[in-house]
Amino acid sequence: MNVHAPPWPACSNVVQQRWYSSAAAAAAASSAQVSVVPCLKDNYAYVMHGGGVPVTVVDPGEAVPVERELARLGVAPEYVLLTHHHDDHVGGVTRIKEAHPNVKVVYCEADRDRMPVSADVAVSPSSTFALGDLQAEVIDTGGHTRHHVAFHIADAGVVFTGDALFVLGCGRLFEGTAEQMHESLARLAALPPKTRVYAGHEYSVANADFARAIDPKNAGLRARANQLRVLRSAGMPTLPTTIESERELNIFLRASEKEIADSVSKSVGEEVSDPVNVFAALRRLKDNA
Repeated sequence: MNVHAPPWPACSNVVQQRWYSSAAAAAAASSAQVSVVPCLKDNYAYVMHGGGVPVTVVDPGEAVPVERELARLGVAPEYVLLTHHHDDHVGGVTRIKEAHPNVKVVYCEADRDRMPVSADVAVSPSSTFALGDLQAEVIDTGGHTRHHVAFHIADAGVVFTGDALFVLGCGRLFEGTAEQMHESLARLAALPPKTRVYAGHEYSVANADFARAIDPKNAGLRARANQLRVLRSAGMPTLPTTIESERELNIFLRASEKEIADSVSKSVGEEVSDPVNVFAALRRLKDNA
């Protein structure tokens, strides 16, 4: 296996993001954290740890930076969650499994033949599984790939979205249809507004530029784009975002809004009004941007 090191010189410091238990799950804030781990060219892996939560690695595109963070924390992984089979999300899992034989690898059963290691916990969309003392929900987010899933841990207030939902964007349609991805994003948009979103790539600035071209009069989007540029100029990740922010500003979640449909119609030179068709046109425009 190829090892890429060091990853992302401009953003090489792991960033600790604190998350909090929901009011329904706990009366006080949790001390657990999510480490944002830059990998490869522009990927993020994650390590969730502390506060009694099992140490959980998400989408390790390569092993070295993840192992470095585990060593810094002085912990061993108990779970690895994989959102889909693409190598930039699973490239490090074999090495992690070899180094930590007791780790439980979790992924969608339907993707078994395309994964580099066997699943210790094979899951299916719309199911739940035990993540230590927490319950994790498996959300069908197909579209980028056929069997893409997101992992929502409600008690922690977090969702790991892989290549389905990004800051101000969404994944390309490599295997699925526009209708499938539109429905997948609707499932994510239905999560509680304060849910923290941890996505698989750092595409935020480019996504913001595209969104502003479609929705140029949106002051909130302009302010968000400026905020993202400041973070990236400082070498900082732009994750996590929140479901609330994405509902408000992400044009791919706003395909039913007249302003977005009108702008898309103008861009493609014909009237587009059905939300799925608006979404499909947006995705094609972004692909060619």
